Amino acid sequence: MSHLNNSFRNIAVDAAQTFFRLFGLHISYFNPSNSETALIDFLLSKYSIKTVVDVGANEGQFALKLMNKNQYKGKIISFEPVSSSFQQLLKNSQQSNNWEVVQSAVGDSTGQVPINISQNSVSSSLRKVNAHTIEAEAGTAIVNTEMVSINTLDNLLKAHPWQNDLWLKVDVQGFEREVLQGAAEILKQARVVQIELAVIPSYEQSPYLEEIIATMRNSGFMLYSIMNGFRNYKTGQMYEMEGFFVRDNS
Repeated sequence: MSHLNNSFRNIAVDAAQTFFRLFGLHISYFNPSNSETALIDFLLSKYSIKTVVDVGANEGQFALKLMNKNQYKGKIISFEPVSSSFQQLLKNSQQSNNWEVVQSAVGDSTGQVPINISQNSVSSSLRKVNAHTIEAEAGTAIVNTEMVSINTLDNLLKAHPWQNDLWLKVDVQGFEREVLQGAAEILKQARVVQIELAVIPSYEQSPYLEEIIATMRNSGFMLYSIMNGFRNYKTGQMYEMEGFFVRDNS
């Protein structure tokens, strides 16, 4: 009977795929193997996550998705350096009493640094954007610069109480190496780390995925899953993927 059910389901899915393909769309099953939302659901539950640290929050899109799509109700601490993005982040954070926001860049040093502000704001970076990135997505072009404060994550979180079973999300447009170097103590407490992995770096002097994977492995994590990321949709070439790491207790 289960064989018949599976056969019917496959026929129905094939028919639906054929129909939606006429409109340039693709449908897939909602499960942790092919849905980032479903994967996050699973990992939040599996590791009993009580605090999410959101480095490179922009306007809070990641936190909003956690609350609205994943029904996450735990603590969130978001960091964003760009003034205009931070003001919107501050407004969005008022939707939850468990959401704290901090205006600061995160890296391996303290002080003031210039940040390149992109046309689409989400691609703003402490690095210079590469030409192939702009070719793939015009909104990544730099339109302004701003001086911002920078500090290490280990230092910043000393002023913000949080609970163990921590999820660290890093979305810093090529500055991943420096964030991890300044988060040695926090990495000891993290259960899940979500971070961009560059197949071809979108920003100058940015690490390739092999370096980040090695750094995470040396910090006691294993690569758990990879989800689709930034690519050139005209050519299909992948530039970045979303990596999910979990603490390796083997």
